[in-house]
Amino acid sequence: MSEHRRLGDILVERGVVPAHTIEELSRGPGRIASRLCEFGIDERALLETLVIQQGHPGIVLSRSCIDLDALGLIPKVIADRYNLLPVRLQDATLTLATEQADLGEVLDRIRFSTGMRIETLLALQGEIRRYSNQAYEAYRRKEKTLWLGDGPAPDDVVLTVIRQTLPADEMLPEDESLFADSGATPASPAPPPVAAEPAPPAAMGTVAAPLVLVVDDDDSIRHMLVTVMRHDNYQVVEAASGTAALDLLRSHRPDLVLLDAMLPEVHGFEICSTIKQSPAFHNTKVVMVSAVYRGWELSRDVQEMHQADAFVEKPFEVAYIRKLAAQMLGGEIQGSILDAAAQQQIAALRQEAEGAYRAGDDNRALAAVERWASIDPFDPLPFLVAGNIHHRNQNPGAALVAYERAATFGSQMFAAVKNLALIYEQLGFVRKAALTWRRAHALAPDDQTAAEIHARLRERFGVEA
Repeated sequence: MSEHRRLGDILVERGVVPAHTIEELSRGPGRIASRLCEFGIDERALLETLVIQQGHPGIVLSRSCIDLDALGLIPKVIADRYNLLPVRLQDATLTLATEQADLGEVLDRIRFSTGMRIETLLALQGEIRRYSNQAYEAYRRKEKTLWLGDGPAPDDVVLTVIRQTLPADEMLPEDESLFADSGATPASPAPPPVAAEPAPPAAMGTVAAPLVLVVDDDDSIRHMLVTVMRHDNYQVVEAASGTAALDLLRSHRPDLVLLDAMLPEVHGFEICSTIKQSPAFHNTKVVMVSAVYRGWELSRDVQEMHQADAFVEKPFEVAYIRKLAAQMLGGEIQGSILDAAAQQQIAALRQEAEGAYRAGDDNRALAAVERWASIDPFDPLPFLVAGNIHHRNQNPGAALVAYERAATFGSQMFAAVKNLALIYEQLGFVRKAALTWRRAHALAPDDQTAAEIHARLRERFGVEA
């Protein structure tokens, strides 16, 4: 990685432009790469240098045919404000051309408003601006694709992606102990139940008090909501991060989740979507709470987008939250952890997936894994297995999505984090790969593995663990 190197130095080193040109441009306004492109320097050569500097894949817009359906998710005023251009919408992933790899909160808001997984590709600032009007005008004409280059247009979406390649590597994804049985320790055991705050004693024969999970990283708001829910005689468990919320969701089946949208580690809207898409949580109500500005970010209704049962803006009236909770928890309560039948079903599906996986019957293995994940949607293991199947079938894009989910839901699972680091390497996400290898180093199961990862970080990325 070239964490501290100036773009101009790399351009000179690669022979793209002479040093005196960089010196002259550095005294003027604007980004050097975009200005060089305006002066006739090849976009691809400039982008290759940018990819090396930032350790992130890029897109040569002038040689790409973009998917105009993607533009329908990002209003032009927002695209112009943050200098980005949607280029593809595929399999619930929205790909954006951006001038920098990580747009921080901007990407969080786009994830929230679109309900999509977001992928970014580096592009020259000037080229994004150059093609934005053309693309949005074509979208308004209801065209489906737009060829940005010269010559005949391709028949379908074609993105010319530049990736920084690392030396060929024989390391394979981790798939030891994926299918634990006969006394072995599962790779990702469900966390032990966490005791909820006891509710006032119920009368003989009455239904147990509903269980409410409160998730917010703001201590004062979380404490207030917990206090109010306990005052109304609900059992309450609480979490200050997305990861802690996942642990509680796997050890409990809450009847109601009061969920902040923007959380550390795992976003609330991702948790909400997973809950609502899973039959295992069909009795769980979700109230999403957020301070996100109610403009373009919520241009499509949150209840429709993430399937939340209600959406409440911060700041909110406590009385309104109490009323919502009472309305949603008025029926018979069926909250519980996985029962014996569900655990038996998961065991059978694990066995079916293992047999198919070992036999190379990937379609049957994936089908079993999908059913397994529908029963316990926050278990990282089925996503890890799916990622390995996609990797074996040389489908790195699908493997990346599966490994990201496995590493999100299993943040302490070495195999998931290691495999994610490997696929980031393969796809040219060099900076992300180095960061993820550091995570894997901290989770290494033994000293030898830790030493191997440390050596890898030094030799391939030029950084320490």
